[in-house]
Parts: sequence; structure tokens; C-alpha cells
Amino acid sequence: MAMTKKQPIWWAVGALVGFSLAAGTEGSEVQPTRVLSQATAQRVKLYDFPPPNAVYQIQGTTASVTIFNGSPEPLEITLTNGLNERTILRFAPCPNCSTYAPGQGPQDCEAESVPTTYYLNPGEYESKAVFKGQTWGFRSRWVLSSGWEHKQCVFSTYGVPGGPY
Repeated sequence: MAMTKKQPIWWAVGALVGFSLAAGTEGSEVQPTRVLSQATAQRVKLYDFPPPNAVYQIQGTTASVTIFNGSPEPLEITLTNGLNERTILRFAPCPNCSTYAPGQGPQDCEAESVPTTYYLNPGEYESKAVFKGQTWGFRSRWVLSSGWEHKQCVFSTYGVPGGPY
């Protein structure tokens, strides 16, 4: 029996920027990993991506960031501030999530995804996100406001890379 070679599949990342605040899904709260500034040899193709939205005020002076990982792959986001200090945020994969066709995504990303919340110092950050699988990474500039909850849903799409829709 003759076997044919599989053609490579390109992966992209999709985003759902609108959020349903009524979903009420609670995620885990974890501490970010802080690392010393150092050059990295890894170069990845990153696509421009919108930052998390500030959705409501919270008590305190920190900024809260909740990422809903709707990808079947683990996600790692490195944040770099103006002092060149880096913070690494890690997000577990979503075991029941799918990879979607370009232009499509989950019906209720918050309900179908794995949420994780971090509390960070407010300020401006350059973010670089890398999935630990086949999905293409992304980058964006985050402005985290003191006393605000920021949210974003991220999921995997396949097809020609091109960032969020």
C-alpha cells in the first residue's frame, strides 16, 4: 500500500476580544515568575495581537489579568517592562478545546476555556506569547491599569497565519 506524505499545516492564533461578563467562570490565581533580564537565542514568528481589555474595577493597587486559554496547547507569555525586567505568565492547556478554522472560534470562550489570573504591577509591558505546540505566537503592548481587572480569551486556529480576526 502506497503512503502519501502529509502536507504541513500552518497554525495561527485567534482571539476573542469581546467578553461575556455573565459567564462567571472562576480561574486559578497564580504567582508570576520573575526573571532577570537576559538575551534569548530563540526567535519565533510573532503576530500583532490586541492587549487584554480592562473590564471592571477591583480593590487594591495592583492590576489583575485573567487569560482564558481556549487552546489545546500550553501558553507562555513573557512581559517586559520599561526597566527591561521580565515576568513569565504560564497558562495550562484546555483539554477539551479544539483548533478552529480561520475566522471561527468557540461559542462561549470563557465557559469553554481554562482561565488563569495573575496580579501584576500596573504599567506598560511588551508581551510576547508562545504556545508550546504548533500554534503561532503573538505579541502586543499591554497597558495595565491600577485597580482594574483585564481579560482576554485566546484560542488556536489553523490555516494561513495571520493573527486575530
